Amino acid sequence: MSTVYVLEDNALVRRYLTELLHIVGKHDVQAFAAPQELMTAMQHKLPQLLILDINLADAKLDGEAMDGLILSRRFKEFLGESAPVVMLLSAHALPGDEEDFLQSSLADAYQSKPILDEDQFLQRLTQLLEG
Repeated sequence: MSTVYVLEDNALVRRYLTELLHIVGKHDVQAFAAPQELMTAMQHKLPQLLILDINLADAKLDGEAMDGLILSRRFKEFLGESAPVVMLLSAHALPGDEEDFLQSSLADAYQSKPILDEDQFLQRLTQLLEG
């Protein structure tokens, strides 16, 4: 069973992802509403997969405005090879967004919201985790 951390500021989406990943996907899931909560958890245990919402409304970390793109880049640069697999989530699904987001964040994958095909989403996570 893989450990998955989810950072999502929307409570309904956070609950949906937690239930989908845990009940259907059989992953050990912890979900967080704010970057500081996630950082605290990561000091104790690194997940195999980290799902980050790109837009985190009014989120701050150590007084600095924070979003999923910045967090992903920090994790990838700081942790290097030991960094978890990172998937970005966003309601922004315009042409070109995926490439721009992945390049600027160093994330491994991108998923637009809403998730329309849950089976495909879970299969994609499995592929990412198997590397």
